[in-house]
Amino acid sequence: MIHIVAHARNLAPILKLTKGPPEIANQIRIHTYQRLFSRQAVPAGALVFTDFDLLQSYELDAAARMANTVAKLRPDLPILNHPAQASERFDLLNRLYHQGLNPVEVTRLSGGKEPEHYPLFLRAEDGWAGPETELLEDADGLVRAVTAYAEAGRPTKRRISVRYCGEPDAHGYFRKYGAFVIGDRIVSQHIMRSQSWVVKHKKREDDAAFIEEERRFCEKNPDEAFLLSVAKAGGSSFGRIDFVFWRGQPVVFEINLNPTFPGMDPSAAPERNKRKKVLFKQLSEAFAAINPGEAESRGEISTPIDRVPGAQFIEREAWYQDLPHSLLQRSRWERLRNARANSGKT
Repeated sequence: MIHIVAHARNLAPILKLTKGPPEIANQIRIHTYQRLFSRQAVPAGALVFTDFDLLQSYELDAAARMANTVAKLRPDLPILNHPAQASERFDLLNRLYHQGLNPVEVTRLSGGKEPEHYPLFLRAEDGWAGPETELLEDADGLVRAVTAYAEAGRPTKRRISVRYCGEPDAHGYFRKYGAFVIGDRIVSQHIMRSQSWVVKHKKREDDAAFIEEERRFCEKNPDEAFLLSVAKAGGSSFGRIDFVFWRGQPVVFEINLNPTFPGMDPSAAPERNKRKKVLFKQLSEAFAAINPGEAESRGEISTPIDRVPGAQFIEREAWYQDLPHSLLQRSRWERLRNARANSGKT
């Protein structure tokens, strides 16, 4: 069995796995950090850690302590995204840049280092919201953008500059490619395109030629070797790598450690779902490759965390049960409860 650990406030993306084809869903169980922190135990099986950006430093220490205990007591069990090894956005991009694997330079606005390459954009170091500025073409533009933060009373702490490397395709569309890393396998997922340089979602209807191109991308997995080297450099073994092409070479902007997995849309055109069938087959095989046998996945492993500095502040499952019953908090709790009930596997 494969046990994926996510933050209780961010279950929606990973729960899609439990609603996919049975050959995938039957291999997966979803757990919350808050539940495992309360139990101080983890189920035996392959362990996958996600959502580090939602954990406090002492909670990340607790997750690492759990992973270390499992590695010591059950070295036969795979651990994906070890909390002490997997890099988040800034560290990943900084490491890739200095190793010469990627041209994306990143600097922290509060770090005192001036960026050397333009254009760039500013964004929060963590989170999902994307760029907070337009492309800034030079140092004067950067100064104006940082001044705008100050004038608006917004902190620059935990905000970074990110060099932009991208260009439109022959039809004038910007593209973003996505591929999952699962263990030592790469599974190509999709190509998105938009007239905007910020490509978060599909912005146009796809023609038959593009649908076929996307299907071949998923089937052929053409960037596998490069993406595996990126994942290895970042210490990541589970997530979705988001990348573009610039000057004929792939350029990585992120490894999303808790990605949204696709679902089969019965209303979609058959040509569109051809890609999904290829994708699901490869995902099933990738999960099967990290899935221990049934005997190895029985029982649970005690993982004490009470001696972690700051343990008294670690968010536990009971904290969610005791939330104040304002309408907002009640709504959040009901969504969490329903997500757990629907999965039946937390």
